[in-house]
Amino acid sequence: YVRNCLEALNREICAVKFQYEQLQCGGITPDDLHHAFPHARFVILYRRSLSRQLISDVMRHVTREGGSPARRPSPEPTATVRLSPAKIRSYYAAVRAIYAEWMELPLLAQHGVVVCYEDLCEDPQSVFERSIFPVLGVTPAPVENRRFVKQTRRKLSEIVENYDEVADLLEGSESIQDYARA
Repeated sequence: YVRNCLEALNREICAVKFQYEQLQCGGITPDDLHHAFPHARFVILYRRSLSRQLISDVMRHVTREGGSPARRPSPEPTATVRLSPAKIRSYYAAVRAIYAEWMELPLLAQHGVVVCYEDLCEDPQSVFERSIFPVLGVTPAPVENRRFVKQTRRKLSEIVENYDEVADLLEGSESIQDYARA
């Protein structure tokens, strides 16, 4: 998949987006990627808010769509979900384990950068200039996002039916992660 995407783009510098779970399903390790693409650079994008990441993942499955293309905006989903404390804790632990694995990889230190999604949304130009352009070895240029917009801007309390039962897990310090490498 990665090779086909890169070959289809047919450019000196191009990118492929994938989620770690996709690699796991294919039995591909980060080292496998590095061996297949020794000159590749990796931009690891993480969400500071694990609760927002959880909601995004759940809503993507409920609504069957990811970020909406900006040229074809769809109405904001109105679906709601119920989350058990066990599901929330399990999700947080699984996501943290994935990032812990990547953070320990020598290839990341040598060939990658870690970027926070929330920082990227807040000030994309600064994040690209400070983190992404240098790791790619390219000259800084203006950054625009004309393709995707956030799927939902609703408050967690408007999405999670049993919010009062799980608010501490969704809003507390347990829901925050920070990899200050970017």
